[in-house]
Amino acid sequence: MKNKTSSIAIAILSLSSFACNKASSETTENNALSAKAHAASQGADKVTTCVGTEPFWGLKIARDKIYFEDAGAEKKMTIANNGAKAAMGSLVEYISLYQGRTLENESQFLNVIIKNAKCSDGMSDTIYPFTVSVLSGATLYHGCCR
Repeated sequence: MKNKTSSIAIAILSLSSFACNKASSETTENNALSAKAHAASQGADKVTTCVGTEPFWGLKIARDKIYFEDAGAEKKMTIANNGAKAAMGSLVEYISLYQGRTLENESQFLNVIIKNAKCSDGMSDTIYPFTVSVLSGATLYHGCCR
């Protein structure tokens, strides 16, 4: 009887250990899925502010317009915000493109590419969740976004 009781106890301990490991594994999977969902909800298409240094410049993405300002060159450009477009083979949450003719000069284009990748502005210890490239004419700016 003692061997039978010991066998039952070992079986119960084994099953409870298996159940705990399975629950732990499911929790880890759920946390990973939750992190992915959070990253998507905070994706490249949700960025509102970008900055660059040397020269100092800024980009603001509003609901209807995108504003770019190069403080050093005293250059300001605005385009209509027609929504983010995804890069080929990607989701808009990971790589977003905004582009259009500037409202200040219809023959001038502004292209903004935001990528879900960590970025340092090189001037502070701040790590931003997104990188940005801004192209206007032959001038390319690179910076960080949040």
